[in-house]
Amino acid sequence: MRIRSRTLALVALILTLALTLALGVGLRVLGADQRAAAQAVLDQDAGAAVVEMQQEAAELARAASAVSEDPALHAFLSGGGAPPDAFLQRAGWALDVDALLLVDGTGPRWGRLAPNSSTPLDLPAGLIEQLRHASASASTLIARHEGEPWLVVTVPVVGWDARLVLARMLDAGRLAQIERISRARVELRPSEDSVVPLPGEVAAAAPLFGELEGARGWSLVLQRAPYDAERVADLLAVLGGNLSVLAVVVGVLLLLVIDRMVLRRLAHLADLASRLTDGADHGVRLPTGGENDEIDRLAAAMNGILDQVDANTARLRHDALHDPLTGLANRALFTDRLEVALARARRADIPGVAVLFIDLDRLKAINDQLGHDAGDHYISEAARRLQVSVRPGDTVARLGGDEFAIVFTDILDTGAAHRRGQSVLELLRTPLRYHSHEHPVSASIGLALASRGHTAEQLLREADIAMYSAKAGGRDRLAVFDEHLQGQLTARSSLETLLRRALANSEVEVNFQPIVRTDDLAVVGVEALARWHHDGVGEVEPSRFLPVALDSSLAVHLDRYVLFRAVSAARRVRDIHSDAFVAVNFSARTLDEPDSVLFIQQALQSASLPGSALVVELREATLGRNEARWLPQMQELTAMGVRFALDDFGLGQTPIARLVGLPVQVLKIEGDLVRGLGHGGGSVALGLIGLAAALGRTVVAKGVEEEVQRERLRAVGCPLMQGYLVGRPQPLDLLMALIGHAAPLADS
Repeated sequence: MRIRSRTLALVALILTLALTLALGVGLRVLGADQRAAAQAVLDQDAGAAVVEMQQEAAELARAASAVSEDPALHAFLSGGGAPPDAFLQRAGWALDVDALLLVDGTGPRWGRLAPNSSTPLDLPAGLIEQLRHASASASTLIARHEGEPWLVVTVPVVGWDARLVLARMLDAGRLAQIERISRARVELRPSEDSVVPLPGEVAAAAPLFGELEGARGWSLVLQRAPYDAERVADLLAVLGGNLSVLAVVVGVLLLLVIDRMVLRRLAHLADLASRLTDGADHGVRLPTGGENDEIDRLAAAMNGILDQVDANTARLRHDALHDPLTGLANRALFTDRLEVALARARRADIPGVAVLFIDLDRLKAINDQLGHDAGDHYISEAARRLQVSVRPGDTVARLGGDEFAIVFTDILDTGAAHRRGQSVLELLRTPLRYHSHEHPVSASIGLALASRGHTAEQLLREADIAMYSAKAGGRDRLAVFDEHLQGQLTARSSLETLLRRALANSEVEVNFQPIVRTDDLAVVGVEALARWHHDGVGEVEPSRFLPVALDSSLAVHLDRYVLFRAVSAARRVRDIHSDAFVAVNFSARTLDEPDSVLFIQQALQSASLPGSALVVELREATLGRNEARWLPQMQELTAMGVRFALDDFGLGQTPIARLVGLPVQVLKIEGDLVRGLGHGGGSVALGLIGLAAALGRTVVAKGVEEEVQRERLRAVGCPLMQGYLVGRPQPLDLLMALIGHAAPLADS
């Protein structure tokens, strides 16, 4: 049964119970009201009966007072002896009493049970004693004589210390008149006796008269069979009470059923949902009761969502720590496992840890020859080979691009680490098979062993330096980080510290090399180049400090340092050549900064320059690896008028097809290709110039040192050039003095 159907049925039942309860309460109240009304009528009749009896007693008292003044009575009191019979007879018949008694200070003087009877009236001694000491006023009471109730009235005899007592027996005949008035059977009972009505009867009692001290009180009791309306009222009251009790009991049971069927289950669902929200238990699942109702289906749906969330979370966690192409650990997971291995080695006396840093040598050639799908296949195949080359406990990671790393644990000595590195190198030498063809592949590998004080970052950096040593040694080989490389690393670290301080103190200078038109040598722009002279070290060549900056966070600082000085210089150059531009080299780290576009915009605004006054130069190798990531920034800067130049063009690192879609307006041909012009070479440079013209790109030939080279460039239509022929990098003031002349630079 569905929850909705159950709920509707329960609501209907609740409404029925509510109506039943209301009906029961109403019937009970109605019955009580009718019974109260009947009782009120009975009480009113009892009150009328009491009034009737009190009136009878009052009339008797008034008559007794009149009798007490009879001369015969006073004569008797004066002379003593028995009162005359005529007086007794006259008083008895006149007063309709059943007994007379005269009481004085010494006790009873005389008395008769009836006016015409000579039988003395035998009243209790205690009552007679009370009558002797009664107050001077008349008094009325009911006394019991031989089991029957008597109405007794006492009046004082005026002028005498005596009281006249008159008694009238209240038999059935005398109570009949009261029964006619009250329409009920009348009975006199002592007040101490409980008045218990007979079955099917009702009773009402009313106290009679003020009692003498110590005398028992009496009650007038009316008994009669209840009317039909009263029986109905009693029946309604009983029925209403039963219905009310039944409604309450069923209502309680119904609430228990609702609590069990719905409320407890919903509360349990809410509690589990709260635990899920608080993250206390991600594995919790909501229970299903097997009833296949809405709550069960809701719990099942939520469990399905939770399963999907857990699966997505696990997938995201995996993706956050693994390379999407190969499934290997990424740099973050690799660093974490390397730190764990180093910590484990430090805590216990166990063999050491070694790191292999692997760079695939021929990935670029495979991408250029066969396309990126082949390159991805090569990377995936290399990952598979690396996975099979390690033991359990070792970690293989792809750090990015064509770079991999392996953590070797339980390394006994350098020889063991070297042998394992050589086995990896041999595996990677196996030719790559792609589309039924084999292609030679190789790798350059750096090996570094951990000591007790190594951190993960230091060990990985040492392996990286060893890998570059292997590349410099001819590639396809393994190099071990040793004291010689450690010396290079120390010198590199020291140079980094000095460079950081030099940038902070503005000790790095910016020189400018002119870029001129090939045909008339007119200056069209300048390239900003960093130069550093250290007081203690001397002149530091760019080939020494630029790699240090590029391998650290100093690259961004250096590029922005040069940019601000370059735009300031461009402002002065444009005062002479209004359309001149300044070219600034940017590293990959600088373009990766989230505020790179904003920083360039602010730099131009600080010098009041348009975007066309700036050319951002990117190395071809750098752009080839990051073109998709940087494309939004490049497009935004291009919209501002900033142009991009591809430096060292001709080294073959950017396929022509991809170059077409990049917002690169200037191609700078590498100087080594240009120097062959005029000496029987330079065919590659000439071909690149024609290619650039076909692509609609502006060409700048670098490294022009001889006039013959310039002539060849002019002959093939190369528009711009730079080199020692027209000017070396020099301080801005010297350059301004040089280009301030109207004559061409080569003639100056």
